[in-house]
Amino acid sequence: MTAILLSVALLWGVAVVTPGPNFLVVSHAAVTASRRAALWAVAGLMLGTALWGSVGVLGIGVLFVAVPWTYLVFKVVGGLYLIWLGARLLWSARRAAPVGAPSGGAVPARPLAPGRALARGFVTVATNPKSGTFVASLFAAVLPPDPTAGLSVAMVATMVVVSGVWYGLVAWSLGHATPRRLYIRGRRTIEAAAGALFVLFGVRLLAAR
Repeated sequence: MTAILLSVALLWGVAVVTPGPNFLVVSHAAVTASRRAALWAVAGLMLGTALWGSVGVLGIGVLFVAVPWTYLVFKVVGGLYLIWLGARLLWSARRAAPVGAPSGGAVPARPLAPGRALARGFVTVATNPKSGTFVASLFAAVLPPDPTAGLSVAMVATMVVVSGVWYGLVAWSLGHATPRRLYIRGRRTIEAAAGALFVLFGVRLLAAR
């Protein structure tokens, strides 16, 4: 059991640390709102990971093969959601007036309600079918033919913990004043770049087979 969980932690860890929409959601919340908001977004990502891990145990890969339109629905919804997030950031960057770096004191932040940050993190993961297919592949590779309920729960918990630790570190490190000062200096450029990346991820998801 230990060897299986280590394999899950390693494979999922590689997937988690690869930059993507999840990283953008957390980092953007950290530098534009607060560390607290970013941690709420991390909680949402963990809930989404738990969801995909649970359906992975139930065989989401089989569902996608047996009923192909379910994958298409997830792909379209997820892609459009990421494009919508990116478009909002691009619009914000266009409307934002150039702002100079603060000379001292607290760094301005835009409020982001905990519930909204939580939902943003959860929806980003939950609407991405690539997460589901990766989980299905991971479980197919490491699960024994007849896994116990305890092993299945432990695998999902391992994925959730790995996601929480990594994105928690991202939220904590980017929530400091220095990254936020850098954001204030280059807000329009950063928001435009982040928006473009969200749109790119969305388009790639829609175009994926």
